[in-house]
Amino acid sequence: MKSRLCAIVAMGLFAACGNSQQTQINEVQFGITSSAVVGRISALAMDAIKGGATACATVKTACATYPCATGEVTVTLGAGCPLPLGGTASGTVSVTGNFTSADNATLSHTYVNTQVTAQENKALALASVAQVKVTRSGNLVTVNYSGADAKAGATGGAVAVGAGSSWTVAVDTKNTPDPSDDVLTVDASSASAGGFSGVRASTISKAVLDPSCRSNPISGSANITEVSGGIVPIPSIIKIKFLPGCDGQAEVNGSVQPFQLLP
Repeated sequence: MKSRLCAIVAMGLFAACGNSQQTQINEVQFGITSSAVVGRISALAMDAIKGGATACATVKTACATYPCATGEVTVTLGAGCPLPLGGTASGTVSVTGNFTSADNATLSHTYVNTQVTAQENKALALASVAQVKVTRSGNLVTVNYSGADAKAGATGGAVAVGAGSSWTVAVDTKNTPDPSDDVLTVDASSASAGGFSGVRASTISKAVLDPSCRSNPISGSANITEVSGGIVPIPSIIKIKFLPGCDGQAEVNGSVQPFQLLP
């Protein structure tokens, strides 16, 4: 009886570890998708406020002088501004912000009926995000925000919007008004309590989203380290490598598996 009980407990712990690992992988893959959207929308809004021609951004309230606390842009998703991951989408995003200059702002996004066509019209995970810090220097737009300031929609969740991480997205616009040629680089980091009162730390390093591939990052990596609490701490390490092939896959601990864009 005792051995049977131990076996059941062991099986339960194994299942919990498996579920925990997949949750951590999901936070990386879904979080990259969400952060790429925040980066794309922020860059479009900055271009529109500055007066640049964009394929899908309309200025609702322009900034005649700076600082400007009333700037507002509506981004209408479509074929003219594909998402970095997922491609063509539909719906609108309302962007408001406090612009200290044409190249520096703190933005808020509100997502309305946003869906990804190539993903069977799945809804984007994001409902809104606030406190998005944006700076522009030349052709590079840098976007910083905390996942804690991102709110998920009905089909998302805290994991899907990367709520536990701080995100940096560098958008290289290639000095063109066409968003479809932008290259994005995503970095993120987090540290939090892990399972059984342990600790967990994760990083995403230089995940490159190239316009030639809407299915997966083509380079970069992610590392997740979790140390369980208890008398004998047990470390668990997940290493994710993003691969150059545009086949919707990534390498996880040496094995290739699908890279899922949305929950």
